Amino acid sequence: MGDQTSWTDKDAVTGRLARKAFAFGACLGRAAKAVKDTGAGWDDLAALMDMAHFRRTAADGVAMDWPAYRDLLLTASAPPGFRKQINRISEAGNRVFTELTEYETIADGTEKVVHICTVHAFDDSDRLVSLDIYTQG
Repeated sequence: MGDQTSWTDKDAVTGRLARKAFAFGACLGRAAKAVKDTGAGWDDLAALMDMAHFRRTAADGVAMDWPAYRDLLLTASAPPGFRKQINRISEAGNRVFTELTEYETIADGTEKVVHICTVHAFDDSDRLVSLDIYTQG
């Protein structure tokens, strides 16, 4: 959950909501770290999302509201040797689709690779209301 993100072409992201989805991802990592370090940090996220209606659904089908997801963020941390690469981001209607690859170097030195597609859904006020995560790998 850090800023270890690379893009194939960040400047190619021009859609209003695609930029918001990108900002959400970057802000999420910073906010979780700030809360762990100082006890405050969710304000920037509040401007990007509808926390009262937000739902995150993981690849295993488990859905959680904002308080549950916030708690997950506070207990989880990126392992050493973790990085992610955002390959593509596309906007269609009020949805943003992001293809990314996560890499994690595990204890024996091998690299675990997971391919992920996320779907960010926004309301009519351009606030994030759901995040769905699909994985392969």
